[in-house]
Amino acid sequence: MKGHVRKRDKTWYYQFRLPEKGPDGSEPTETKGGFATEKAAWEACRTAIAAVEGDKHVKKAKTTVKSFLLEWLPAIEMIVDATTYDRRRRRHPRCHPPVGRTPRTPWDDTQLG
Repeated sequence: MKGHVRKRDKTWYYQFRLPEKGPDGSEPTETKGGFATEKAAWEACRTAIAAVEGDKHVKKAKTTVKSFLLEWLPAIEMIVDATTYDRRRRRHPRCHPPVGRTPRTPWDDTQLG
């Protein structure tokens, strides 16, 4: 798998094609920018390609934390203890404004369990 590094304004970014095709037959790409040097961008590109090839790549999610929590909270009601559910239900509305629009890419369901 090959990638490339380019300069965008004052920072560098990398981009490479992912091995699987999209549902519409397109070839999705992985792009990340904000690197101060070309060398740093190449190192991150090699690390990301290695993660894809080692099946450790985390796909970008289109859901937000808010939408995830709206699905997750009812799903755990029958699984967790009643006091745990009640505590999470009370905390749930408070986290919407600061993180509600944040993409949930860095987390997975097991980390929020």
